[in-house]
Amino acid sequence: MKPNIKRGIAAVLALVVTLVFAIGNHNLFRPVVASAADLTEHYYVISGYNSDNNIKSDTGETIYGHSFCLDAKLDPPSATRDQFKRYKLSEVTSITKAVTKKDGTYYYYDRVYTDAVKTRLLKLMVDYYTNGDFAKYVNSIDATAQITYLVENNMITGSHTVDDIVNEFKKYKKSFIQNAIWAVIHDDSEFDYFVKDDGTADGTEKADNYRHREKNVLYYTSADPLNDPYSLWNILYKPAIDFIDNNLTASFADGYDAWIYEGPDHVQTMLGSAFKTGAAIRVRKVDSDNDILPGAEFKLYDHFENVLAEWTSSSTDFVYTGLNYNELYRIEETKPANENHAKIDDVTFYINLKGQIVITSLGDGVGVSYDDDGDYISITNTDPYIYVRKVNENGITLPGCGFVLLDEDYKVATDSQGAALEWESTSSYYRKVKNLEKGKTYILHEVYAPEGYVLADDVVFKIGDSGKMIDPDTNEEIGDTIVVKNEKSKVVISKVDIADSKEVEGAHLQVLDDALDVVDEWDSTTTAHTIEGLKTGVVYTIRETVAPEGYTLTSDITFVIDSTGKVTTSGTVEEDGTILVEDALTKVSISKVDMVDSKEVEGAHLQILDDASKVVDEWDSSLTAHVIEGLKTGVTYTIRETVAPDGYVVTTDITFVIDENGEITTLAKTTTDGIILVEDARDLGNLQIKKTIDGLNVTDEEKAGALKFTITDSDGKYLNEKGELSADKVEITLDKFTKNADGEYILTLENIASGEYTIIETNSAIEGYVLNSKSVVSAKGIVEYDKTTVVGIEDIYDIDDIYTTIADSQGGNSGVVDAVSAGTPSTGDRGYGLYTALMLIALMTVTACAVKKNKKRI
Repeated sequence: MKPNIKRGIAAVLALVVTLVFAIGNHNLFRPVVASAADLTEHYYVISGYNSDNNIKSDTGETIYGHSFCLDAKLDPPSATRDQFKRYKLSEVTSITKAVTKKDGTYYYYDRVYTDAVKTRLLKLMVDYYTNGDFAKYVNSIDATAQITYLVENNMITGSHTVDDIVNEFKKYKKSFIQNAIWAVIHDDSEFDYFVKDDGTADGTEKADNYRHREKNVLYYTSADPLNDPYSLWNILYKPAIDFIDNNLTASFADGYDAWIYEGPDHVQTMLGSAFKTGAAIRVRKVDSDNDILPGAEFKLYDHFENVLAEWTSSSTDFVYTGLNYNELYRIEETKPANENHAKIDDVTFYINLKGQIVITSLGDGVGVSYDDDGDYISITNTDPYIYVRKVNENGITLPGCGFVLLDEDYKVATDSQGAALEWESTSSYYRKVKNLEKGKTYILHEVYAPEGYVLADDVVFKIGDSGKMIDPDTNEEIGDTIVVKNEKSKVVISKVDIADSKEVEGAHLQVLDDALDVVDEWDSTTTAHTIEGLKTGVVYTIRETVAPEGYTLTSDITFVIDSTGKVTTSGTVEEDGTILVEDALTKVSISKVDMVDSKEVEGAHLQILDDASKVVDEWDSSLTAHVIEGLKTGVTYTIRETVAPDGYVVTTDITFVIDENGEITTLAKTTTDGIILVEDARDLGNLQIKKTIDGLNVTDEEKAGALKFTITDSDGKYLNEKGELSADKVEITLDKFTKNADGEYILTLENIASGEYTIIETNSAIEGYVLNSKSVVSAKGIVEYDKTTVVGIEDIYDIDDIYTTIADSQGGNSGVVDAVSAGTPSTGDRGYGLYTALMLIALMTVTACAVKKNKKRI
């Protein structure tokens, strides 16, 4: 390898090592200033750039002035904004800057501040804080001709008109000073690079400020901006820089300078306010008649809270020289001249580059006055006072609130002039309450609040010996301002189930005022509803217009919000003041009862069907009523019995409707407490026995004694003439029957259980008569529900011939013959039965003999 190549490689490697070491050690990149040490050990906090009064000292004091960014390259790395250090522009020679590359790494370069660069920056700053000639000149530049040329020759990007670009150019000029600063931090030899930098050379891939602005203001990118008459450089930048050089005159030699603020890690650099040394201030202490007031003690602080001077007011003005123009200072009165006076609020001020005193604090009794020697700060003491600020829930000034200051006896207090201390808040930021008395305790009481707000709590305070407001209990100073915050009235309404107090969705609720106008309405959800801003003292009504499905409408609830925000209601309220609008589920009670005695009947199977004939509930009846909850209102439901209890018949369907108030409408019978009665009729019918008798000529008494009957059910139990069942045999005699006009004997058993019954005539024998074969002495009948079943028993009698013959052979026909001829045989003679028996025996004997003879033949 050739020696030159080796030396080249070694040099490159050395450079790389140096850069790596430098990047790892940022302390190498400190601003180079003329002196060896920093001008101050304080730090500053900067909250932004290109805005006013956004720089604060590390003690929290605002530094007067505007801040401008000195980072020409876009997208500097992000960093903390609370560690800036400050240097004089005149003493800075170079500052190392960090720039973010596209890959996220940084590269560093030294921004050299030549004399030309610093002079231009100083001129811009001094002009900005004095005459503003630069801004006036820039605004006068007209580029309409150049813009027209670019548009007419299709040299712009996009479809923009001349007017569009002219307006964009005008907007750009209004804030051009920041862009001018980004330009003039470059020396003349760097301008060509500045206007052509598109971010490719340094790996940022971000155009520098100029390139970005030309593209987005003129919609034109020049290939050679320095020599192109239509470039943004020659239209605006070059004339503006020439104006700085030729028309602005401020210089370091005239005592002017400016502040440069550098952030940590070489990330951000800011240009602060221009200043000048040698400013002087005069301070005069006067009384309310503007006469000089000696004896008050003061301190003068810089913005680092360093005490610059201490003095006691006298017959001559206090004068202090050596202040910086455009620097913020503070005057504190440490002791009033008179013990009846309160200390004044601290006075903050600065002296601008025009030599004018500017007061930045809000305290009363402080102002700028003038005499033959120029302006001075005038400080006037007054009796103790406080500020009262009235705000709403968002901290915004709230007018229309009535206040009064009360003494410890709760009487209206008066000031030192005897005037009552009462007032109404206005749109003014503060209300100053003046002429208070030292050592006195006051109560700030709100008498009335605007509509929709509740009264604030009382505030108790005391005016201490220093004339400042103090806490009566601790005697500690509590500032000079009482902020009274009014909250809007608030009511929380929760729609809940009355049984478990859980939120219920789907109700539509309204709140009506005392004129019944709706002031709010909503549909309930799973969270409570909050209403703010209702009037106090008004009786409001909560009305439910639509109940959730399965619930009934609740009755109206009233409530009142008092002036303190307390809610009083006719409804249920929780500990936290939430009003509960309680809805009950719809409820229907259904009882299965006997139609006759209305007693509960077990064993029926019942269903509830909706209007789509869908079964929504079913159960078997017991000895208690069945309760159904949560049925919909306005729907026609049907109660259907599918199985009746034993001994009962299935009843017909019953319909009912529940209205929105829970009232039940039905054609069925109900109890006084609204229970629907599903009445089942017992499965009963009537059995009528019709007894007819033919051929007899005997008395009814004879018949009644002779004829007997049994009636049995399917289980073999006997019924008496009243239809009562018995396991023992029961015979019913004919005298229990009723004889009708047709000569029929009728026995009717009413309301007996449905089923099959057997009727048997157990005794039909009447002496002297025999039953005809056509007689009917037994029959069955089936009793059906609510019907009368008629069963006929018919006796047809013939005169017994045997009985008649025997009677003749005994010598006469006394009684019997008469009876036969009369058709009324004697019921007391037993002969009929005897002869019948003898005839049967004879018949049996003949039959037996015949059978025997036949057997012998075989």
